[in-house]
Parts: sequence; structure tokens; C-alpha cells
Amino acid sequence: MGGKRVALCLTGSVASVKAVEIIRELRRRGIDVEVYVTERALDYVGEKALEWASGKKVIKELSGSSEHLKDFDLVAIAPATANTISKIAHGVADNPVTSLFLSSIGKGSKLLVFPAMDLSLYDNPLTRENLSKLKELGVEVSVTRIEEGKVKIDCDAVIWGVEKGLSEKDLSGIKALVTAGPTREYLDSVRFLTNRSSGKMGCHISRELTKRGAEVTLIYGPGSERPPFDVKLKRVESYDEMRKEVISELERREYDLIFLTAAVSDFKPKMRREGKISSDKAITVELIPNEKIAKLVKEISPNSILVGCKAEYNVSEEELINRAYSRLMEDSMDLIVANDVGKEGRGFEVDTNEVFIIDREKKIKHVPLSPKEIVAKEIIDHVKGYLR
Repeated sequence: MGGKRVALCLTGSVASVKAVEIIRELRRRGIDVEVYVTERALDYVGEKALEWASGKKVIKELSGSSEHLKDFDLVAIAPATANTISKIAHGVADNPVTSLFLSSIGKGSKLLVFPAMDLSLYDNPLTRENLSKLKELGVEVSVTRIEEGKVKIDCDAVIWGVEKGLSEKDLSGIKALVTAGPTREYLDSVRFLTNRSSGKMGCHISRELTKRGAEVTLIYGPGSERPPFDVKLKRVESYDEMRKEVISELERREYDLIFLTAAVSDFKPKMRREGKISSDKAITVELIPNEKIAKLVKEISPNSILVGCKAEYNVSEEELINRAYSRLMEDSMDLIVANDVGKEGRGFEVDTNEVFIIDREKKIKHVPLSPKEIVAKEIIDHVKGYLR
């Protein structure tokens, strides 16, 4: 995202108080942010705070410098009030925000609008008509959250919208299926076997794919990571549910890419007991192995590029690679991503990872310890080269 220029426009909504957080997060991603405001926006957020966050003077009035004619890679109004939306839809350019936005239409800039208002205003037929006009002009309108009778701004959704809008769409037209998170195998109605998977790696892969234009279906176990925006999300809990959804998706449509990143349980209790097992005495639980979901994929979808994962615990690099390669060949995968979860900062419940990507010819790409979003990008960059 380095070098990309974004104009963040604020209007007279209390949601403008979230602007500082949004600006700082965008700048952490290397994005150059310039802030445009209406007069009423400064009733809710301080000018000095915005200048501190952006590192630039806030544009609150137009001058001979023609600030409204500047070129940006992306222009976002967050929050956008019903009043501002109406003005733009009717060509009214009476403040820095409306003037910049109107001048940017047709320039090639990505244009985003994030409404924030009472639900009665949003549902008003005139507001809906105005939003439709903006959409016809190529403006992307994103309603991020509706609660308490209001359309509200979700900071993560705004940041995501900007990131996605600035990204190259080199995977446009690609259909991808991703599994992520752990599964739960119940002993009784309240206790279950699981693992420490947070779902972070699979969610980052889903985000990266979506950001780059792929159409993503995410089958997600009970992970702690917030699932990405703009994916088709299917929630599951157990191995049986995960297996059923994977089979259902593969029989329903063809996928170009399949990433099996979920930490699916290898075993499940032979018998699940109803109610809560008494803790007064010891019990013996018989576990039976679960069939590997990866084994089923190529049978149903032989033309998909299948990327699996293999986690080991405190083994040598050579052993990690050899075990992963054996699994790749056994399950007819095209590539496998191997990591050692026994080493600090790698694997479960952390924000970093180190992986080895191995193909059927045993060619290896090493991704050193990095934030998981970087690892996801490296994985997808590498896998892209195998697309037919």
C-alpha cells in the first residue's frame, strides 16, 4: 500500500470521532491520508487530533490552491450523512467534501461512501434514491453495521474497504474455497475435544484472496479471529459439519483454489453422551480417527489447485519438510504449507508464523518469521504461479 494517496472525508455525524483511529490504521499500512471536513464534522472531532493523526493540515475550506481538484487513488466519505449524500447526488458542491467528491467522479479514483445516520433517514425513499444515483456513477456504498435503530460506522470495515479498493485485482474471476479454525468433538453435551487454532492464518488468506479480487467461500470453525468482510461465510463446529460443508461446496460449484487451513480434529469420541457426564468417577473415552478431508477433495474436484497444511511440534526442519511432503503425496495435494507450532511465535494463537511451501516436485519456498498477513500474501503470490 506504500505510496497510495487517500482522501478521508468527514461530515457532521458523531461517527466522525472514529476518524483518528481509522487514519492511524491506514497510515500503519503505508497509506498517505489527507483529511477533508465539513464545518459540522469539527463539532465532533478536533482539528488538531486529525492533523496529529494524518500528519497533514486538515482541509476545512477551499482556497486558491484548488484543494478540491487534487488527485487521489481513493476518496472515502466516512461517515456520510444523509445531507451530504443528497448534496452529491444532486451536484451540490458547497464545501470541501462535496467539492472534492464531485470533482473525483470520472477521474478514475476509487470512490467509497460509508453512510452513518438514523435508520429512519437511511430507509427514507429519497435517501435510497440518492444512494442509487451514486452507485450508478460508480460509487461503492458500504453499510457496515446496523444496530440500535442506527446505521453505524465500523472502523475495521472502513479500513478494509480502503485496503480492498487500493489493491490490484490480479485474482479477479478466481473462485477460492478456504477452511479455517478448529473443530470441536463433543464428549457429552458440554465438554469437547479441540485444539488451540485461532483461525488467524485462514482468515488472513481469505482476506488476501478477497482483496485481490477472488470470490471466496470461507468454511469457518469456532475460531477467535474475526472473519473477513466480503466473503461467503459458512459457520461449522464439528469435523462432521466441516466435512459435509466442504463436500457440499465442491459438488455445488467448481473452485480454482482450495486452501485447507482448518485445524480439523484427527479424532472424535466413538460415542457422544447426552447430558453432562458425572465427575464423581473416572471414565474411559474411546477415540476413533476422522477421515482426512483432503483425501476427498481431489476425488470430487480434480481440476482444483489443492493447498493443504501440515503442523508439527518441535521437529527438525528436514523432518518437517519430509513429513509434509509425505502428506502432500498421500492426499494428492498440489502444494502443502508446513509449520512447526512448537517453536515460539509460530502457529496457534499468535500473530506471526514461519512456513515452508512445498510442491509435488519437492520444490520448497521458505517464508521466514513474519506477521501472518505477510505470510498469507507470500503464500498466495506463490500459489498464483500454479494456476492453470
